This record gives sequence, structure tokens and C-alpha cells, in this order.
Amino acid sequence: MALRHILAGSLVALATLAVAARAVQAQEFEPRTYAIAPVNLNFIGIGYGFASGGVFMDPSLPVQGVEGDIHLVVTRYTRSLSLFRRPSKVKVILPWSSGNWDGTVENQFTVRSATGLGDVKVIVETLFHGAEVMTPQEVRDYEPGMVFGARLGLSAPTGNYDNSKAINLGTNRWGFEAELGLAAPLGKWSLEAMLGAMFFTDNDDFFGGQRPPESASDRSYGV
Repeated sequence: MALRHILAGSLVALATLAVAARAVQAQEFEPRTYAIAPVNLNFIGIGYGFASGGVFMDPSLPVQGVEGDIHLVVTRYTRSLSLFRRPSKVKVILPWSSGNWDGTVENQFTVRSATGLGDVKVIVETLFHGAEVMTPQEVRDYEPGMVFGARLGLSAPTGNYDNSKAINLGTNRWGFEAELGLAAPLGKWSLEAMLGAMFFTDNDDFFGGQRPPESASDRSYGV
């Protein structure tokens, strides 16, 4: 039963990430982040999401009325292990996207299509209170209680990026995230709370390194 719940939680998390993903990344809240998993197990999951609608753009750019249709496939590998004798998980997330956008650039209707890989992300999660490293048999016999944990993430600028375009599948910058969280059983439910922050390096190749461009006549824009 416990193993099925863990696997179900992983698939739900994939679906949540897929549906929430956009060209501009946002804060993620992943259910069952602090669920206990038996040590030395491997999980592989694939999630699909589709989004359609308006796209928020930097107001300094001469781009208006951008609409898009985006298909996203997220592949995730998770390994449960013992890290400093604490129950932990390592996750590698690789997104692939295909999108079509249109909008008005300097009063001219423009279209943009892109297909390829997004930024890869590596995440380490550790439970430091309320849980111990356990085998599958021990997890089945485990009576859940309140657990506290932490999560560290790193995203690398591996996604497709074109500095002549305002919309890209990659962000061309490194990202870091840190999070503290807790999970407490509430009958058949799990109550979870998280507090985190995300940090990013500069994108030093945004429209050729100019943000915003010095003048509209200095550069040929494309969505």
C-alpha cells in the first residue's frame, strides 16, 4: 500500500509540474515532497501538459498581445537513498517543449515556433526529523507521524535559447532553490507546508545583452 502511494504521489507531482510549466518558470509546489520512500528504489515517470492562452511579456519590450499554445513533456528520474544516514531522494527532471506563439511586434504581426529541450533540473530532498532510513518492509509497517525536511534544487541553462527571440524554451541562466517543509498525517490525508525561495543568475545574452534595447531601431525583434 505504501509503495503504491509513493508512486502515485510521484505521478501526481509530474502532472502538476507539466501543467504549470510555461516559457517563464514560476515557483513550484510539489505534493508529497516529504513523503517517506524506502531506500534504494528507482522511479521513472513521464508527464504531459498542454497550455494555451496569453503570455506575459517584459513591459520594456515592444511586444504586445502574445498568445501561445505549448505542449510539454516532462521526464523524471528519482532515486531514494541514504544521505548522511538520513532518508533522501535525488531527482533529475528533463523537460521537452513544443510551442507556437503569435503577437504584435512594433505594430507588425509576428509568429514564432520552437521545439526542443528545456533547462534540466537536479533536486536533492532530505528528511532530517521524524523519519529514518527504512527498507520496503519497514515502510509498510511504519506509522506515519510529523516529518520535517529540506529541499535543494539546481537548474542549468541547457535548454534551447536564441538571443534574437523574446520567447525561448531555455532561460540561459542558472537557477537555485532552497526550501524547508513539513508533512503531518491528518486521517487519510497529509497536511503539508513549505517555505522556500528561488534565486537566479543574470541572463547576460538577453537580446544580445541589452535589456531593454537602447532604441527600437537598433535591433530587429522577433517573438
